[in-house]
Amino acid sequence: MITFTCTQCQTPLTIPDHAAGKTTVCPKCQQPVQIPAAPPAPLPLAPLPVANRQRTALFVLWLALGIVCAVALLLGIVLGLAGGSGAGFVSEAEARQTLHTIRHIRDLLFLSLVVLAGYVALRAVERMMTQ
Repeated sequence: MITFTCTQCQTPLTIPDHAAGKTTVCPKCQQPVQIPAAPPAPLPLAPLPVANRQRTALFVLWLALGIVCAVALLLGIVLGLAGGSGAGFVSEAEARQTLHTIRHIRDLLFLSLVVLAGYVALRAVERMMTQ
């Protein structure tokens, strides 16, 4: 449908698309009115370019890594605090256990970084090979 106004009396008119370019009579003032051309159809939305999708995927990976690091840090803090005997000191065995746990968390974080770096490197090689 084409919507426009009468050039004489400014009455809003709605006419079917097939009447575009023809002349009609305004129902209010009875004057001849030229029907404008139909507006162009809206363009379909294009998919995201490949570069944007890759940037988005990399952002999600970094976000996931950040969440893993935050959880690991909080877990280390909680384990460190919960390991105390409550008397204001930590026994040597508890200190060793906490240090052991923190080392495991550090190793997991390092492994996560290695996996992420490997993924990024593989994607870079893949992009170079497809160009």
